Amino acid sequence: MVKVLLALGCLSMFMACGKSKDDDDDDSVGGEKLEIEVADELVGVTDPVVDYSSSDDSDEAAEAESFNSLQVRRMLRASEGVSLGESADAIAELFNDASNPSKAFCDTVNSAMKFFKETSSPDFSLCVLKVMAKKNDAIISGAEVVIEGKIAGMDEAHKMKYRLDMDGENVERFELSSCQKSSGKYSQTGYTLQEYTDTGVEVLTRSFSGSTFKLKAEMTAQLDADRKPVGLKEIDYAEASADDDRVVHGLVTQSSENIRYVGFENVDGKLTQYYSFSELIDANSADADLYAVTKLAYGDGAAIVKISNSDDEDGTYTEGWSGTSLNEDGSSSRLAKVQDKTSDLMDDEDEDELDLELEAAQKFDCDTTADISMELEMADFAECLEAYEIDQEGSEMCTDIAYD
Repeated sequence: MVKVLLALGCLSMFMACGKSKDDDDDDSVGGEKLEIEVADELVGVTDPVVDYSSSDDSDEAAEAESFNSLQVRRMLRASEGVSLGESADAIAELFNDASNPSKAFCDTVNSAMKFFKETSSPDFSLCVLKVMAKKNDAIISGAEVVIEGKIAGMDEAHKMKYRLDMDGENVERFELSSCQKSSGKYSQTGYTLQEYTDTGVEVLTRSFSGSTFKLKAEMTAQLDADRKPVGLKEIDYAEASADDDRVVHGLVTQSSENIRYVGFENVDGKLTQYYSFSELIDANSADADLYAVTKLAYGDGAAIVKISNSDDEDGTYTEGWSGTSLNEDGSSSRLAKVQDKTSDLMDDEDEDELDLELEAAQKFDCDTTADISMELEMADFAECLEAYEIDQEGSEMCTDIAYD
C-alpha cells in the first residue's frame, strides 16, 4: 500500500510534466518543454544490467567477467527458477512440495522479494513518468515544479516537487520529493536523487511511512553508449521499522546473469546473516515497452547463512540448491562463490548507524502551494502496478523448512 500511495503522488507530477507543449499552465511553471523520449534515459534502481562487448578489455569488463565465471560450468540449460511475480503463498507451496527443499534457497527468495518490493518503489514512479509523459507528449526540464493530484473516487491527495536538469541531450540530474495526504494532513513519503556523468549514474532513494518504517537505497552503475547499466550494478540497501524491532542492511551486486547479496536481518534480536550467490533469470523480452521486476526469477545458487540468538536454529549453514527442483544440491556450480566467505558476513548494525533519516536538503514542505492541480484515475497506471507489485507478505513462508 505504501508503494501505491507514493506512486500516486508521482502520478500527479507526471500529469503536469506531460501536458501539451502548448499548454499555458506549463508556461507558468517555467523551464523547457522536452520530447517525451528524454524520460527513457532515467535509470531505475532495479533496471536490468547488460553485458560489456566481448571486445571490451577494460578493468570493469574484466571484473564483470570474473563475477559471472563459475569454476564448474555445466553445459545445461538455465534452471527454471522461482519467479518474484508469484505470490508468497504460491512460493511457499512450491517449496513445501519439493522432496528435499533448500532452506537457504527459500530464505534467499524471501529476502529477494522484500528487497525488490521496496527498492522498486522509485522505479514504479519512473514507470508512471514514462507512461504519463507519452500520453501527454511532453516533459519539463530546468525548473522546480510542484503538483497536486486528487484521486477520483478516493479520499486522498498527493503532492510532488521535481526537477529535471539536462546536459546537452543527456539527463544530468533528476530530483523528486513526494507527499501524501491522509486524515486531512500532508506528510512526506519519499525522496529520490539521480546524478549522471558521461559514463555512470548514482541514484539515492529514501522511503518512509509515518511511524511504520524507513528505507534507503543507493545504487551505482556504469553506463553503456545507450545510457543503460552495464557490467555490474551495486546497491546499498537498508531498512528499519520505526520501533527498531526489525533492521536490515544489504550490499547487492548484480550482473546480467547473477546476483550476490551480502547482508543481515535482525528481527527482535534474532540475527540472520547472509552471503548468497544466485542465478538471476530475466523473462522480460528485449523489445518490451515496460520492464517488469515481477518477471525476474531466482535460479540455481548457494548461500552461507549464520543464525544467532534464535530458540533452535543457531549455527552456520552452507547450502547449494537447484532452481528447478528447489532441492538442496551439493554439486551446485555456485557453491564455489560462497565457500570460505564466512569472514565476509556483514556485522549487525543499529538504525542510527544506517543513517536512514532525511537530510535537511531532502525535506520538502508538503504545505507548499501547488503550481498545477488535477484529478487522476487509478486505471492510468495499472500496467506499472502489474510490473512492480511484488507480494511481500512472505516473511513466514519458509518456517516449515529447517536447516540440516
